Amino acid sequence: MDEQVLTEYIIDQLGRHVTRNDLIFDICQRTGLPWSQVSDLVTQVERKDQKKIALKQSPVLLLIAVGILIGGVFFACGALMYFVDLARANKFNLDPFSLRRDYFNVIRLFTGLAMILGSLFGVGSWFKTILK
Repeated sequence: MDEQVLTEYIIDQLGRHVTRNDLIFDICQRTGLPWSQVSDLVTQVERKDQKKIALKQSPVLLLIAVGILIGGVFFACGALMYFVDLARANKFNLDPFSLRRDYFNVIRLFTGLAMILGSLFGVGSWFKTILK
């Protein structure tokens, strides 16, 4: 295979989320090159064409990030509404059922915030890669 064709094939496969070892094995089978040489070539392409690979991966990753962001907002807002309603009505009870409900809403709040931060961090790292 021509080196340019091989480079485009590596970019395309990494953009499709093919694992690195599967890609190296496939190229070794197609070209007959040794594993170490193909591994070095894949590493070189990953470093050199990181932006192209990220652009090919972006639709799937952005869809997942938006889904996680929406779920995190749903969790966090639901828990915040519960606590605002609880504070507004001044209904702080110490019975076991309300404490259990409060505990679950605290978990829901922190899970939602973690989901929001994680999705924003992922999109931020994607933008950082694209803008390099």
